[in-house]
Amino acid sequence: MTPGPEFLRPAAEGAALKVGIGQLMLALVAGAVVAAFYFGGLWLTVRRVAASRRPVLLTFGSFFARGAIAVAAMVWIARMHWQLLLAAMASFVLLRVILVRMLRPEDAAMEVKDGS
Repeated sequence: MTPGPEFLRPAAEGAALKVGIGQLMLALVAGAVVAAFYFGGLWLTVRRVAASRRPVLLTFGSFFARGAIAVAAMVWIARMHWQLLLAAMASFVLLRVILVRMLRPEDAAMEVKDGS
């Protein structure tokens, strides 16, 4: 038996777990935190790449580090229950959509509204 709170223990094989609303809320928050880390790191990388002495190393290093941490977090969530992974992934994608709309330059937003 894995130590720790019951809702953090991996699902047993063949077990039909019922996921509670509290667990879903934690998964949604976890997905949003992972997304904030991932896209925040991307934003920092893009801002620093022009001034970097080794832009390729910075770009690929950042990509692999952010990706590895995001995948590790999602695998940890998936070990608990697939429904929690689904909730975490949904909040990850939702935060991405929100960030893209919030951080879009004004002239790009106007082009979308004008249909051009």
